[in-house]
Amino acid sequence: MTSSLDIFGHQFDQAQQQLTELLQHAQQNNEPKHLLTEALNALANALEEIQVFSEELSAQYNQVHIAQSTLATERQQYFDLFDLAPDGYIVTDAQGIIKHINQAATTLLHRPPQSPIGKPLAVMVAQADIHEFYTLLSQLHQGKAFQSFSLRLQPYQKQSLYASFTVAPVRDHQSQLVEIRWLFRDLTEQRRATIAIEESEAKYRAIVEDQTELICRLMADGRLTFANQAFCQYFDCSSESVMGSNFFELIGETSQERLMKHLAILDHLDQDHPVITLDHQVVMPDGQIRWQQWVHRALFDRNGDFFQFQSAGRDITAQKQAETAFQQREAQLLLVTNVLPVFLTYINAKQQVLYANRTHKDWLGKPRGSIIGHYLWDVLGPNAYQQIRISIETALSGERITFEQDVTWSDQPPFRISVTFVPDQLDKETVNGFFALVKRLDSAEQETSSTNESV
Repeated sequence: MTSSLDIFGHQFDQAQQQLTELLQHAQQNNEPKHLLTEALNALANALEEIQVFSEELSAQYNQVHIAQSTLATERQQYFDLFDLAPDGYIVTDAQGIIKHINQAATTLLHRPPQSPIGKPLAVMVAQADIHEFYTLLSQLHQGKAFQSFSLRLQPYQKQSLYASFTVAPVRDHQSQLVEIRWLFRDLTEQRRATIAIEESEAKYRAIVEDQTELICRLMADGRLTFANQAFCQYFDCSSESVMGSNFFELIGETSQERLMKHLAILDHLDQDHPVITLDHQVVMPDGQIRWQQWVHRALFDRNGDFFQFQSAGRDITAQKQAETAFQQREAQLLLVTNVLPVFLTYINAKQQVLYANRTHKDWLGKPRGSIIGHYLWDVLGPNAYQQIRISIETALSGERITFEQDVTWSDQPPFRISVTFVPDQLDKETVNGFFALVKRLDSAEQETSSTNESV
């Protein structure tokens, strides 16, 4: 267009020069000047208008040239952005034939830069998802809009990849589909991580569901967010009905206040001390009172803020009943042993005194604190211990032994005692300790003992 304007300007200059020459010739030949002058003036005016038009056209051309230059720059910027985008970008026609493809897409699909041009996008789709792709293409022709979807793509000579797509259909003024823009991102690693997490959660859930312990999760206010099958069976409720119910209401009012107080403390502990174990009573739906032991663990998010408890419980009613029965039997045994007129004690395999009835003061003259937990040689003293050391070793070997021994205390006259050591033995190989039964012989018993020794 520049050369055309230059030619037009050159021709305009020649016309002006010819007009000047005509005016000079007319003046020299004395022709009717008014007619010729009018014609030449009209021609001059026309040429001036043409000159103005030429200048305007030249200005418009400059503007168009600037606009074209700007458009070319923007177009290059668009192609740079298109080609260097981190995500895959493909432009197809309405039939899915590839018109443009960026560098990220060819890299993900393991193809040379220009080789996909002119080929159907369908050949890049994994065979397992090809039907879904064509269904999607048909729906786009029908005017359906899509926000996002996933397809498996098939790179050349590589494993298929999971891709998340965003589609932008381009339509003409008659709403006919003319072009499709496909933006996709490789989600293979995320998909694998998701599958791994799902499998891990499934295994975890299976383990939790198969546990005989009662496992649940609850918020700080006691609202349950999860409960395993054992929990539901124990409290005779369904997994659906228990969600959102209050854990504190399930255990009854007898232990509710105490449990809430302990959990409130646990809520404020740090991640290094997140666990607390509590035993408490539970009121069952039928009104029966049972004992449970719960291990409550506070869970914290990445910022170290508490968000819920994970709790594991078990029924310890039988254990509590056994402990109560044992305590009752122990109290009865203590009642009996404390009124016996003999000294009864228990010594473990390390020769530590673990029990002594109340007569220990009459025999040893020592407070309970200086006997219980102390070694036998410290309690008796070196001399007395050496006198019975062999008998102690015999009892710890598993053999019951009875003997008599003369005893002399510094503040008492000499007297004679009868001692019986009974091994505490569950099997032939293990001796846990022995019971010592010490009886003071009166005068008649001492004479009988002396007579038996003489015979």
